[in-house]
Amino acid sequence: MEEDEIIDQIKNGNKSLYGVLIQKYNQRLYRIARSIVGKDGDLEDIMQETYIKAYQNLAQFRKESQFSTWLTRILINNANATLLKKRNLSPLSTDTEDIIDHQKSPDSALTNEELKYILENAIDNLPDNLRSVYVMREIEQLSIHETALNLDISEENVKTRLHRAKSFLREELYSKFKVDVDLFRFAGSRCEGVYKAVMCQIDHM
Repeated sequence: MEEDEIIDQIKNGNKSLYGVLIQKYNQRLYRIARSIVGKDGDLEDIMQETYIKAYQNLAQFRKESQFSTWLTRILINNANATLLKKRNLSPLSTDTEDIIDHQKSPDSALTNEELKYILENAIDNLPDNLRSVYVMREIEQLSIHETALNLDISEENVKTRLHRAKSFLREELYSKFKVDVDLFRFAGSRCEGVYKAVMCQIDHM
């Protein structure tokens, strides 16, 4: 079933199909929320609030843009609102190079888990405006156009920020290992928890 048809059926009262959209977009929303509020943010709460708000306003979705873009914009607004409330949090102080030196054994190859730790921490250390662009483009594989729409910036700005992010991350090291590493994975009980919490609330609406 095409996504537009799923959305039409949800609008017509088939609440159960909303779970299909939750399962489809959980990974994307988690990664983008994390890129905005950081790994210690209330990520599941932000995601649940996003899904509920999207469901409550689904009648206003006119298909003038992709549903994924519309949903992501709601998430970004929620994440930014959460971030404003937590500006007293101190920024991460771990230096990327220190992480690499600490994890890398001189006489053994990096395991996937060690590599994920290094790369995820390096991405966490990106400046806020670069991190969101990098996650959307390089990890979630969003187009330049959709990234620009989501962040309300120009496509040229997306390209510039992505270039700066890659420079910050020392592109040579990242490109050597990125193919087989699935970063910021959101699965298992946490993914299922968001799904169940949202569907439970929708059932009582």
